[in-house]
Amino acid sequence: MRIAIVSPSFPPQGANGIGSYSMHHAAGLAQLGHEVDVFTWLDPGPGNEKFWPGVSVHRIPDYSFVSMLFKVIDVLWRYFCRICQFDHEVTAWGFIRNIRGSLTIGLVFLLRYRTAFDVIETPEWGAPGAFLHMVTRGSIRVVKCHASVYSHAINYRPYERAAHADVVCSGMLERLSLNHAHAVLSPSRALLPEIRDNLRFSRAVHVVPNEVNPEVCRYLKEKASDVPGHAGSDSRPFTVFSSGRLDQLKGLDTIKQVLSVLSKETNGSITFVFAGGASPAVARDLLSFKSDTLEVALLGAVSQEDVFGNLLMSDVFFFPSWTENCPMSILEAMTLGIPIVASNVGGIPELIQHNRNGLLCGRDQPQEFVEQIVRLHNEPELRRRLVENGREVVAQRFAFPVLTQKWLDIVQGTEQGSRQDND
Repeated sequence: MRIAIVSPSFPPQGANGIGSYSMHHAAGLAQLGHEVDVFTWLDPGPGNEKFWPGVSVHRIPDYSFVSMLFKVIDVLWRYFCRICQFDHEVTAWGFIRNIRGSLTIGLVFLLRYRTAFDVIETPEWGAPGAFLHMVTRGSIRVVKCHASVYSHAINYRPYERAAHADVVCSGMLERLSLNHAHAVLSPSRALLPEIRDNLRFSRAVHVVPNEVNPEVCRYLKEKASDVPGHAGSDSRPFTVFSSGRLDQLKGLDTIKQVLSVLSKETNGSITFVFAGGASPAVARDLLSFKSDTLEVALLGAVSQEDVFGNLLMSDVFFFPSWTENCPMSILEAMTLGIPIVASNVGGIPELIQHNRNGLLCGRDQPQEFVEQIVRLHNEPELRRRLVENGREVVAQRFAFPVLTQKWLDIVQGTEQGSRQDND
C-alpha cells in the first residue's frame, strides 16, 4: 500500500511526541514493505527528502499561497483586535493558526495527491485532517488521536490561557476531522473519555499504543552527539535527565520544588539536565537552584539525536508531566535502558507498573519524586532491575512489528466500507 502520514514535525526536533510517533511508525510500515510519504510543515529542510528506505518526507512550504494569506489575516486580525480593544476571549488567534495549516495541507492534497494514497493518517491535534479528509478520494482515512487542542483547553484552561473563541473553533475543526475518518485510533485507554465526552465522538475508537522501532533507536544512537562520561560511572555525578516543554502542564512547579529540596538535602552530587524550550524567566528560576551538591543544566530545544545522546549519558529519566497520553519519550527511555520516575497520570500507568519497570509518583507531589530519585541514587540494584524489566516490557508489548501489524489489520478491516463510501 501507499500510505501518507501527516505530522506537524518530522523528524522531531527535540521532544515532540507526534513527530517521534510518526518517525517510528513510518519506518515500521516501510519495513513491512509499504511505501510511506510523510507530510510535515513545522521543521525547516529540503522540500523533499528520503528519511529512511521506503519513507519520503515532503515539507509543506510556509510561503505557500494559502499559508501566506492566513498569515496576513492573522496579522490584520491581531491589529484589529488591539484597535477595537477586544476581550481576549473572542480573539481566536490559535484557531487562525490551526486553520492555516489545515487549509494548506488540504490544498496540497487537492492539487497533487487527491487520489494518490491508499491510506492517509492524520493527528487530531490542530485538525490537519479537517479539510484533507474532505478533498481526498479513494483513500482510507485514519485519525490517530494524541492530544486534542480542544480537550487541553477544556481540562486545563487556567494554564493554557486559551480564548473561548479558540476553544470553540478548535473543537469544531477537530470534530470535523474525526467525523470524516473511516477509523479513529487512540494510543491509550486514558484518552477515550476525552474523545467521547469533549469531542462528542460516539463511534468506535481502536486503542493502538504507540510503538518503538528498534532500528530507529539504533539509527538515532549512531547519530547521537558524543557526550563525555558514561552513565553510572564514578567519574561523573549522578545525572537526571528530562525532556519536554518547561511549562505548567509538563510539571514545571513540581520540577522547581524537587530542585529546591534536593539543593539542600542531597548527600551526594546530582546533576539535572533539561532539554526543552523555556522562557528566560523560567530558565533563571531553574538555574537559581544550583548549589554545592546540585548542578542544573538547560540545553534548550535540541535535536532528537541530542536527546538520545543525553539520555544515554543519564542515570534516571525524570517525567513529572500533569497530562499525558502514551508518551514516546518514556518508551524510548525504556528501550535505551534508562530507569524512569514519572507521574501517575493519563496513559502512563498503561506503560509503567510501579516498582517493576519504573517508579510512579502522584501528580504534583514533589516529595514523592524526591524520594524516588534519591532511592534510585542510593540503590544501583533497583536501577538494574527496572532497566531489565523495562526492556522486557517494550519488547513484549510496544516494539515493532506487533503494533504496526495491528494498525494494518484495523486499516484493512475498514477498507471495504471506506471504498464503498468513497464511491
